[in-house]
Amino acid sequence: MKKPLSFQDIAKLTATAAGLSVLSSCTPEPTTPASILNKRLNKLESKIDDSMIAMCYAVAMKYPENKQTFVCPHCAAKTVYSHIDSNQYYAIEWYKEEGASTIKELNRLGQPYHIKFAVDASTLCKNCTKKSNKGYGITLEVTYTDNDKQEPIRTLFNDKDISPALKDLIIFLKYPNTKRDQEYFTGDGDNQSTKKITKVDDVDDILNTGSLSTIREILGLEK
Repeated sequence: MKKPLSFQDIAKLTATAAGLSVLSSCTPEPTTPASILNKRLNKLESKIDDSMIAMCYAVAMKYPENKQTFVCPHCAAKTVYSHIDSNQYYAIEWYKEEGASTIKELNRLGQPYHIKFAVDASTLCKNCTKKSNKGYGITLEVTYTDNDKQEPIRTLFNDKDISPALKDLIIFLKYPNTKRDQEYFTGDGDNQSTKKITKVDDVDDILNTGSLSTIREILGLEK
């Protein structure tokens, strides 16, 4: 199993992909997780062609009835929604079906960037909502653990958009910006030879400018 890339490794790879020299006689700007992610977003935004159709994620959630039950992770109270709109239904369904696994994956991918992800679903609880002025929905919290002076960045999702938005974020954090050369063997015995192919998994083939704009907002990165 390969050892995960360190933040320093990612910084070097990003600089190389952008055509920058890692060593410079000039005084370099401080390299932070946020600056590395910002450079990646800038690079992607310069490459993406909006005339191309981006890959979409179909939200394959059933909406069979006008009812949902939410058990609050904060106070353990059970809230039964007997009359619920589709946005509430999808938000609760996402939290119950995808929430834990999605946050776990984001935290795994966020480690090299010193980012911690968490969700606050307390506004889906009628008991907690009485004590809060927060807007209804699920709040994604992003914390840069290398900067103890920065407040968590909070993004409120109050509809089914949370599922595709976080899937796009996972793609952005998971895949490299550049194509990778991959060796493979052909033939047998003395006739065996090695060929090199380029594995195409560029994130600019998957994301569009709308996706990148949402990612910027979630990560708190200004253009």
